[in-house]
Amino acid sequence: MRRDQRIFMDVTRFTQFGRWEGWIDCAGERIAIRPEQTWATRDRSWGIRPVGEPDAGGAPLTVAPQLFFLWAPIHWNDGCTHVCVFEDAHGRALHAEGKRVALESSVQGGSTQSSSGPVARMTAVGHRIRYRPGTRQMQGAEFTMIEPSGNQQLISVEPIALFQMKGLGYRHPQWSHGVWKGELALGYDSWRLADLDPLNIHNVHIPAPGRSARGPGPESESGVVLSAGRASRRLVAPRAGHRAVGGHQRAESRCAGPALVGGPELPQGAGDLVIGRA
Repeated sequence: MRRDQRIFMDVTRFTQFGRWEGWIDCAGERIAIRPEQTWATRDRSWGIRPVGEPDAGGAPLTVAPQLFFLWAPIHWNDGCTHVCVFEDAHGRALHAEGKRVALESSVQGGSTQSSSGPVARMTAVGHRIRYRPGTRQMQGAEFTMIEPSGNQQLISVEPIALFQMKGLGYRHPQWSHGVWKGELALGYDSWRLADLDPLNIHNVHIPAPGRSARGPGPESESGVVLSAGRASRRLVAPRAGHRAVGGHQRAESRCAGPALVGGPELPQGAGDLVIGRA
C-alpha cells in the first residue's frame, strides 16, 4: 500500500482463532483467564507497517495520513469467519478480503477434539457501518460475504464494549507500539473510558467486541465478534477502564464467552453498502 507514492504497508500476516488460558498481573492484582469463558484471536504480521520508530529522511508527505481499517474476526459454533478491509480517505478499497474456516470434530482417545478445516476464500466482501453521533465509534454494522458460487451471507454485528488500542501501544504518547525503550522498561498508565475524548488522535484506534448474527430472520445463528472496527488484537475487553503495563494491555474486567453469545439480529441501518473485491 502506498501513500503519496511512498510504501507505508507491505506485510505478510496470519490470524489464528482459539481460546485463552492463563493470567494477567498488574499492580498486585491477578485476573484469571479461563478457556471455557474466553474466545480469542491472535494476529501476527511481518514487513513494513506504519508503527514503531518514525521513518526518517526524505521529502515530507504532501497528503494527510488517513486510513480506514475494518478487522472483524468472528467465532461461530461451526467455525470462524474473518473480514478485513483497508480503504483510503475517499473510501476506495486498498485491500478487501473475506474468509471462512469450518470447525471439524473427531474422537481421539475417547474425547472429542476440534481442528480447523480448509479455508474458503470469498470473491468479494461488503460492509455497512453505523457510527455513534459525533464519534468514530461503531454503533452497529453489517458485513456481506460473497462466495465464488455467488451466494451471499449477511452478518450483523452489535458491539457491547470498546477497547482502547493505545493500551497496547497504538498511538500511545509514551508507550508507543514498536518503539525501542531499552532492554527493560516497566510502567503502566490508567484512565477512565468515560473521560476520554473519542476524537482525540490517541483514542480513535478502537475495536469493539460484541455479538453477531448470520442470516436474516428470527432463527439467525449467533456468534462472538472479537473485534469489529478500527483494529483488533485480543479479547480482554474493559468495562470501566484499563491500564497499560510496559506497553501491553491489562483490562479491569473481561467479556466472558457466554456473555457474548446469543445477540438478536440487528435492524437494517442507514449508510451505503460498500463492496470490495477480495
